[in-house]
Amino acid sequence: MHSFVDLLKTLPFFENFPEDLIEKLASHASLKKFVAGELVFEENGVADRLFLIENGFVNLQIDVENYGPVNIEKIMGGSVLGWSWLFPPHYWHFTARAGEETLAIVIDGKELREMIEKDRDLGFQLYKLFSRVVEERLQATRMKLVEFYKIFPDPNRIEEKGQHLF
Repeated sequence: MHSFVDLLKTLPFFENFPEDLIEKLASHASLKKFVAGELVFEENGVADRLFLIENGFVNLQIDVENYGPVNIEKIMGGSVLGWSWLFPPHYWHFTARAGEETLAIVIDGKELREMIEKDRDLGFQLYKLFSRVVEERLQATRMKLVEFYKIFPDPNRIEEKGQHLF
């Protein structure tokens, strides 16, 4: 079995990340296996962990009233899942469910926040990485909203010719 340092170094998320900081993260890592369909975390639940998907995939979802869960993004192996542990009030903004058997490296969010407070270089490097993740999730959500409104147009936004007023 590889060490957590070796596993973290193979993830694209940590490309060009300082090795000494990877070692600090690895010292707080554990492995978690999820079966297909298993809940990883739920919207509005306490955001207390960072998940680094080793293999498999997780569907990131939002619940749409009168419709049900809508997949916003598929988080594939090699990607990071969960940034809400970093930003107060530390509640999940989405629901995450394993799409197939999935193996994740898990790091406790509270421990990470404490590490960031003590080690400003680690904090700076992580905030840089997570700002990209937040931007990617916002873009994925925006694209899903565009797709959703094409399927279910608001009748108040339709012109006489049946075209949408986007």
